[in-house]
Amino acid sequence: MRRSLFRAVLQGKLVDEASDRVVRLIRVREGAVGVELNGADDSAIAAATALQALDNGDPKAYDAAFSPTVPLARHCFAAPTFHYKTGITFISWLAGHQSHFTMVDGRQSARSVPHLVELFRLADAAGVLPDPDLAVERMRAFMTTAGWQG
Repeated sequence: MRRSLFRAVLQGKLVDEASDRVVRLIRVREGAVGVELNGADDSAIAAATALQALDNGDPKAYDAAFSPTVPLARHCFAAPTFHYKTGITFISWLAGHQSHFTMVDGRQSARSVPHLVELFRLADAAGVLPDPDLAVERMRAFMTTAGWQG
């Protein structure tokens, strides 16, 4: 099962009905893997690397590939959990996967500016922003809109 799951991740076939395209992996006893679909495309690279490490019997490489994404996931899904999509949309915008940070019903405002600033910091630390210069440019624009002068 892990091998077919790994192939599906690499081929981009793991997409749920809401088009949330992040694979979040949770390592459990003896190398078994649970998978939950929840978020941003670039985390799938870390997930695929982690799965490959488990398939190769290397839990240390799994931890090295996956551990940096854990604080990001925890912050993104912090209470109230139902606002996680704001974080996913924000990361997707920072990463260049969409041209705007706008959501239906103004849901982009469901998370505070400090929450989104921390999300940016954690996304950078996790390596899920493929174009750091674009992410910084967009973060500056976001902060200017939020009233930050710096």
